[in-house]
Amino acid sequence: MVQPMPRTNRTACLTAAVCLAWASFTASCVEAASTGPHVIAVDRPIPAVEDGLLLGNGDLSVSVYQTPDRIVWRFGKGDVWDRRHDTSDDPKPLDIDELAHGMAVEGWKADFFQTIKPLHGTQHPARLKEVSVDPPSYSHRPYPCPKPVGELSLPLPKDADLKKLKMSWRLVIEEGRLETVCTLPGPRQIVLESFVHPRHNCLVVHWQTQACPIEFALRRWADPPYDEFGTRVAAESHYDAFQHLYRDPKVTPLAPPKPRQFEGLEVIEQAFFPDPLFADGFRYWLVPFAAACRIEPVAGQEPKEARLRIMPDAGSREGWLSVAVPTSRDRGNVDGQCRRTRADLAQDPNAAMARWRSETIAESRAFWSKSSVAIADPVMEGLWYETFHLRRSIYRRDSVPPGLFLSSVLGDYAIWHGDYHTNFNLQAPFIGNYEANHFEIGDAFFRAMDFLLQMGRKTAHDYYHARGACISLSGFPIRARDDAFGLGPFSRMAYMTGWTMQQYWLRYSYSGDRQWLRDEGYPALRDGALFYADFLKKRGDGLYHAFPSAEEEQRFTGDPANYTDQPQVLQHARYCLRAAITASKELGLDAPLRAEWQDRLERMTPDAGPYFGYRYDAALRGLEKLCDERSPPQWGRGRPYLLQSSRPAPGPAFLAERFDAWWMCHPGGPISALRDGTFAPDRDYQLMRECVKSGRRCNGFVYQTAPCGHDLVFNEELAIVGPLVEMMLQSWDGALRVFPAWPRGIDAQFKGLRAEGAFLVSAAWLQGRVTALSVRSEKGNPCKLYSPWVNGFRVIDRSAKEVKVGQDVFGRPEFATQSNMEYRIEPLPSAPR
Repeated sequence: MVQPMPRTNRTACLTAAVCLAWASFTASCVEAASTGPHVIAVDRPIPAVEDGLLLGNGDLSVSVYQTPDRIVWRFGKGDVWDRRHDTSDDPKPLDIDELAHGMAVEGWKADFFQTIKPLHGTQHPARLKEVSVDPPSYSHRPYPCPKPVGELSLPLPKDADLKKLKMSWRLVIEEGRLETVCTLPGPRQIVLESFVHPRHNCLVVHWQTQACPIEFALRRWADPPYDEFGTRVAAESHYDAFQHLYRDPKVTPLAPPKPRQFEGLEVIEQAFFPDPLFADGFRYWLVPFAAACRIEPVAGQEPKEARLRIMPDAGSREGWLSVAVPTSRDRGNVDGQCRRTRADLAQDPNAAMARWRSETIAESRAFWSKSSVAIADPVMEGLWYETFHLRRSIYRRDSVPPGLFLSSVLGDYAIWHGDYHTNFNLQAPFIGNYEANHFEIGDAFFRAMDFLLQMGRKTAHDYYHARGACISLSGFPIRARDDAFGLGPFSRMAYMTGWTMQQYWLRYSYSGDRQWLRDEGYPALRDGALFYADFLKKRGDGLYHAFPSAEEEQRFTGDPANYTDQPQVLQHARYCLRAAITASKELGLDAPLRAEWQDRLERMTPDAGPYFGYRYDAALRGLEKLCDERSPPQWGRGRPYLLQSSRPAPGPAFLAERFDAWWMCHPGGPISALRDGTFAPDRDYQLMRECVKSGRRCNGFVYQTAPCGHDLVFNEELAIVGPLVEMMLQSWDGALRVFPAWPRGIDAQFKGLRAEGAFLVSAAWLQGRVTALSVRSEKGNPCKLYSPWVNGFRVIDRSAKEVKVGQDVFGRPEFATQSNMEYRIEPLPSAPR
């Protein structure tokens, strides 16, 4: 569990902060909300890679763990993929008119893993058979898929009694460093410090020894034949899915890695096959740098791996080692990046790596200075710091984000191709990033969308006969030649387009960055709205209908009603159209298109049924309508704010039933309850807390939805911090809700959380009420704020002048702000009795 160091009296610390005057208010918030550093401490061996402590810079990540006889640093990188995409035997993807005919006329029906049966007969049995299942490029071959990168290891002394080994691990979150102490009988000791540099994709290890000579090994093993891999996984884990997948004699492993030399450096190279993105084939290197060390290939090494030995000079008791991982994505290819890293180390490698340590700590502290929390509950405070540490390690705005699984624990092949699943899985790790004021993490989402939009535009044009872009259920970080997901019962589901567009609108809502909206956000929103404008068809009733498309991952049922006007499709289309309309108004662009989108929005048919128990209600008016439409559809109905004391209490099993539906951040979970006002904080906080405690692994991941093991550490688990963020601050309806659902008995404080409208908010909660609140306006927008106090509030600016508080059109308190101005919010005194 994460350990704040030191914090002797958490409640006293919070109390002191909220009692200070305006001049010291902000400083006290910083001090109370960033006392630390926070440390993940483990005092035992960590024998499984999926439990390994994670380091990373958002591009290169490293899981550190221990096998029976060695300490291992296992590398992961989001752009390391086998990009082969053999579509040579794929049938032509489904045209939307084919699917419409099949559903409406032939009555297509299919259960899982069965071919489609036409309930009313078909004139094209051969075509029906080939469109019944996923294409061979997806179902018969394991690639495209992410690949493991390699590992550095430190063998433990062979003459030591490893039964008496003592291990101590300390991951200092705010500094991005891992301290490892290995104590052997003797006394013999190895002390290690590890970190990943924020710009160079380099792992750095500083080592010290006492009476214990050491050497390191760097290796990348060869891909095993697929059958061999599946058999081994089944034997070791009883997980036999790989034995039933990808049975194709055309499947071949990558060429084995090779040790080679580059300008006097020893290098391990892994090469990949040519693909449309990398015409000469993608490559990456593992390049060790170390002073006073001999680095050489292992003589006579087995042909199925490439291995380098890194041997410090005899008698050395301390040293530095770095492993760089340049790839073909780097500027100047692997060669150029390797030269830049070498140049930075050239004069004095040890001094340079010590400088890198200082740079890593400085950038880590800068990251954590952007927002912080202090909670008088180490479980939930730890959840915040651990989860954002994990996210920071694997996501960065200029990197290729990983797919379903954590890159540094991948097996040689990945189930479901380790792809980008767009119905929740891809979005899940990004819930709460902007609210935590971390655009550098949140913007990584758009690098995945770069690939999905490229194919989405082709899919919309070629197979939907529509403008814009249609986003499929799955995708890869490749430059695809054709629609890989245009066959089978999971094809042609139209709701993912609107769901993936949400992130573009939310990014602008939180930042107010008009240039970003013009350059990146609006072009994507425009594509999504154009697709829906053409996909929705007007019928004789004068309304626009959505056909054909299922929702969720439903199979063909034979009943066209199940593919008509599904509420998930309609609601995501509405949200996308509203966002595109608002964005076009903000930028003064595309007035004719805006009118077209408005026509679809106003004349869209009502929902045929509920979506996660929620049906869009066109009859709502005023603030209820605003709240209902501003909350993205997967979170159910958003409702106007009520103070905690005025809320009706739901039944005792209400939220537990939502948890049982699936996952804490999945639609139907706590965020839905937080948005619709049915979250009971004094009760449901404890339910969340127990969920976190029961699922937490020693590295901070909280596993709930999947078994552990190679390639089954789901990145979507990182969504778990989302409800915690919303319990402290919400702004999804355009107005601030401060501690809207926080338990009365848990004191807490946050600094620098971000709200829609480009506001940074700091607040404290003590003994069941908000006791301090400040708002910093970045863009000078009017600030709407639901009063956290019964008697209302007043606003004081930095010059101690009171700012007039009025009301918006819905009666919510509102005050004018100036750019880069901070405001203190105080409760109005109670009326005299």
